[in-house]
Amino acid sequence: MPWLKDISYDRQATIAVFRDYYHFLAALYLHQSEAVEPPQDGWPAITAENMQVSRGRRASSLPPELCNGIVAGHWDGEDVKHATQSEGLDFSEDIPSHVVGLTVGGVERPYIFLDVEAGIVHWYECWDKIRETSSQEMVQDDMLDWAPDNETWRYASAAWAILDFFEMLKDQYRQLNFVPFTPWTVRDVWLRAPPGVGEMLDVLPGIYREHGWPDIDRYRKEECLRAVRATLLDRAPLYADWIDIGREALE
Repeated sequence: MPWLKDISYDRQATIAVFRDYYHFLAALYLHQSEAVEPPQDGWPAITAENMQVSRGRRASSLPPELCNGIVAGHWDGEDVKHATQSEGLDFSEDIPSHVVGLTVGGVERPYIFLDVEAGIVHWYECWDKIRETSSQEMVQDDMLDWAPDNETWRYASAAWAILDFFEMLKDQYRQLNFVPFTPWTVRDVWLRAPPGVGEMLDVLPGIYREHGWPDIDRYRKEECLRAVRATLLDRAPLYADWIDIGREALE
């Protein structure tokens, strides 16, 4: 069982696990062009100056290699800043400078935070099904005993060591608890789905498995995504106007 005293932040390991995670997603459903390694000097639009957070409260604590990460090629500093500030939350002012948001968050989109001092990732108000199906053990410490009094948001968060968190996410994809619909839409199998989508959550996992997933050596990605696209266009008109799964691979 992982305890905070046994966990530490490793900068290079964190950079490596981010890269590995996005290459994993590219192997499953993202187009490979979405996983772009930055130039040696980083993306010119993402600098320390334009990453300064509004009101001077804090600057992003993410390593430059992550802000200039493999998926940031079409982002500028404002995009990354918006994604890491987590402003608008009731407790945003109680998030310390060494904790940054990994997701924008919102309706049906989780708020996830990286703590670069403790070496952990928090999932705020983590869904029970994620806790129940996690393949990796969560941090065992009671946050009531560990977190400062003003950081009550940690009490409502599940926490993993950084490496364990991303391995847990990958396992959710392997088990197809997270089901890719399009490059922009991944549905989990637990939340209430709009009309037409629930049916696809029953159908699409079978298509991925028929094409070899999760055995990456057997998985026929391009053929699978064609089948997913055809099924959605035929049975889920909601997606017909904007579906675009691996466009270059399908043409």
